[in-house]
Amino acid sequence: MHKSDNKSGLNVPVWMTFGNSLRITNIVLLKFAWAACVIGGTFYGGIVLAGMFLTCHLQRRWKKEYPFFIVLGLVGTALDALWVYTGILDYGADTLAFGPLRLAPLWITFLWVGLGLSLFEVLSFFISRPILAAIIFAASAPFSYLAGAQFDAVVINSNFGLLAIAGSWLFVFYALFRIADSADKAETDVPDPVGGDVGDDLQGNSNEMARPTR
Repeated sequence: MHKSDNKSGLNVPVWMTFGNSLRITNIVLLKFAWAACVIGGTFYGGIVLAGMFLTCHLQRRWKKEYPFFIVLGLVGTALDALWVYTGILDYGADTLAFGPLRLAPLWITFLWVGLGLSLFEVLSFFISRPILAAIIFAASAPFSYLAGAQFDAVVINSNFGLLAIAGSWLFVFYALFRIADSADKAETDVPDPVGGDVGDDLQGNSNEMARPTR
């Protein structure tokens, strides 16, 4: 399928249009985010995340997405901090230490924020399917950490703890996509201020005012 470029009059493939190019860029960046963070650490993870912020800005998705990537970043970071605190996970030298308090590394936060930035774009299929999303993400949680362990990014001290992580993901992602679905529907259902019932009411009032009195 091709689309005509209004400025040049040339036919260009739809996937090469600016909007779709940004969409493809977001997909690629999300694919690379895990590898950049787990293998490259905070520096390379930060570069990929900056690219995701840029595509989000160019697509003008801030108003809808900023509450979600902020909340998901905070919730995800808190969860991983809990797994470090309980001894289920150990990030070694990447662990952030504040006195006796030990937290997950910054690149973990980058991963959670990256997911939030992709919610209404790459992951939009799941917005109206929160149960399916919860099951898939919960099932993938242990494999995500096991894969990270293969690259020495994390040490898993308890296989039983992976079940706790999966359970937390089940709840978090169900709630996330359920709320996102409600937000998406609320945005779609906003009434037209000059049409629909409001327009009918205004027309009715105009007719009443124009009707002659006896």
